[in-house]
Amino acid sequence: MSKNTMAVLIPTWKRPEKFRKCLKHLEKQTRAADQLYLVSRIEDSETQEIIKEFQNKLPIIAIHVERAGVIHAENAGLKRVKEDILCLSR
Repeated sequence: MSKNTMAVLIPTWKRPEKFRKCLKHLEKQTRAADQLYLVSRIEDSETQEIIKEFQNKLPIIAIHVERAGVIHAENAGLKRVKEDILCLSR
């Protein structure tokens, strides 16, 4: 039986402390995600710095959106997901 692949999709906007805490917890999981899709707006510089901080620690795909809104961000991320199982974090 093959192992299902798992992804985590995290849309975020200007919440650096919570975002960093979330990524730190993802580092500690016993079943690590095969891919993390992090969706943000490019002008959110604090979020971009956190993504760079974790880029070599976690399997990150950074997705930048221009339109505001969590639903738009989630939809942009969903278009990229290829894994069998998806966990959505807000």
